[in-house]
Amino acid sequence: MSSTKTCLVTVPIPEVRENNCFVLGEWCKLFKDRESWEKISHSMHEYHWEDPNKIEKDHKFLNDLYEDLLNQLYLNLNKFHKVSFSKRFWRIFIGPWLLTFVSTIWDRWEVVRTFFEQNNPQDFYFLKLNKNKLLPPNNYEDSISQIGNDYWNEYIFSEILQSYEIDCKVIDYLGHSDARNKKNKQSQQSLYKKFFKYISSINRRRELTIFQGYFPRLFSIILAIFLQKNTVLSIFFKEMPNNNVVAFDRNKLNGIELTQSSEFEKFLNKQILNFIPFSYIECFAELKNKATKIPASKSILTANAHFGNELFKIWAAINCESGSNLIISSHGGAIYPKFSVFDHQEAIADKRIIWGKQWMSQQITLPPNKLEFKVKKNNRNGVVSVIDNDSLRYSYRCMSASQGPLVLKSFKMTKSFLDQLEDLHINFRIKPKYSGHNETADRYEYFYGKNRLYKSKTSIKEIIKKSKLLVCTYPQTAYAECMYSGAPTLLVYDSDIWQTQSIYKELLVSLEKNKMLFTNEEEAVNHIKSIYDDPFSWWEKAEIVKVRKEFMDFCITNDKGKLSEWLKFLKSESR
Repeated sequence: MSSTKTCLVTVPIPEVRENNCFVLGEWCKLFKDRESWEKISHSMHEYHWEDPNKIEKDHKFLNDLYEDLLNQLYLNLNKFHKVSFSKRFWRIFIGPWLLTFVSTIWDRWEVVRTFFEQNNPQDFYFLKLNKNKLLPPNNYEDSISQIGNDYWNEYIFSEILQSYEIDCKVIDYLGHSDARNKKNKQSQQSLYKKFFKYISSINRRRELTIFQGYFPRLFSIILAIFLQKNTVLSIFFKEMPNNNVVAFDRNKLNGIELTQSSEFEKFLNKQILNFIPFSYIECFAELKNKATKIPASKSILTANAHFGNELFKIWAAINCESGSNLIISSHGGAIYPKFSVFDHQEAIADKRIIWGKQWMSQQITLPPNKLEFKVKKNNRNGVVSVIDNDSLRYSYRCMSASQGPLVLKSFKMTKSFLDQLEDLHINFRIKPKYSGHNETADRYEYFYGKNRLYKSKTSIKEIIKKSKLLVCTYPQTAYAECMYSGAPTLLVYDSDIWQTQSIYKELLVSLEKNKMLFTNEEEAVNHIKSIYDDPFSWWEKAEIVKVRKEFMDFCITNDKGKLSEWLKFLKSESR
């Protein structure tokens, strides 16, 4: 390998890194490896989705491509499995995986393409691991684990780089490289679950089925008692242990023909057949047979299971083939993003329940099924609590949210905000998202100390009780919970990352005008400094109360009759 060439680093695997390198993205530099990176001369490629205009352009392209692929796959999979299900069936069943996978492969493709728009391939080489071919994922959840895995991404980036005829040095690798998640979820028989198992057993005629409805426990119990025909089928939808699939031959998919009009589509189609989950190919017949043994239901409601539970999805899809209604409820949100999942939930649902104002015809508004806590007494001796977000180190959707490198872009803004609070000796604590992959919790601990961090199991409810002022760094569920609680709350966020639906335009203007929303951290700090001694007096001013009501009307909906509203709706669906 010529000494004049630079090593192009694709992932944070030590074997594929050398001194004097160019790094494809922030995901390559783990925080725990910061000392070793300080000793390496390197440059960083700018991430293509930092440009919100590119996200908008790409979203339209990927949405159209997803629909085209779904049209082709549903016909091909019907033929392959010798069935005749509708396009809607396959959208419900494989849609979450397909829309995620298409965006994922496009992101990796664009990372490389935009790099070589600015650099000559002949000036670089990369290190490729010589390892066993990665196995397909078992299901959607397994695919998400794989998409976030360094070894899977090393494989994808290597495959893309080879199309540029860039020099490659193969490194023998003897370690473990299976990127799948092998954990089986075991259902614990708590008293709560035993109650619903009993309810399921006595209600054999199922007019309405609720599974993972995202209701608080007491609310769920009351619903189950009042809705005599209602059934909660948690006992039926345990995931099958698909990771016992050993013998498989993807050559049998050669009969599946997908059209391609570009080099990217050619590459994407190859990876679709390589990594389409076992649940949709090898385990399809077993899943279908198991689903047909679960009692049918005229109406089905879920808030979560329509993405990650393969058995639920195929059961719901089979029921919809026979005319059942599928109702998708919200599992979170506040100010909904402009781009998310290609409106998948509206596309599969007969009715789509949201917490606030509708912007699509399939949507209906009901009081928030998750939110329940309101403050009874202001904590004047509390702290300023900052609630942050995290995600995978690698992007997995074309969406208006912090993911991949955008998490660290958002982190830098939050750190600047916290540094200024610290300079003013303002007492603050941080609630990082410990389950994220960008090590933001470790970063916060390193910069501000462990005592500044709430523990991982500390609930939003507990945080609200301990706070005199709440600051959210993203406009999603945590923000809704804080605003709903009635405690003084600010939104300090990067509006380029968190683009929102157009219906919120006037609301965002009102929030910003009244210093409840900030896109500049210095302005937020100045406001906190001015209200720090008594944020409650500011929070109860007439003009602030008016904007708070505006937020509730737009984003959450008045919930004074929450139980009666939900009972009325669910009873109408169970007739």
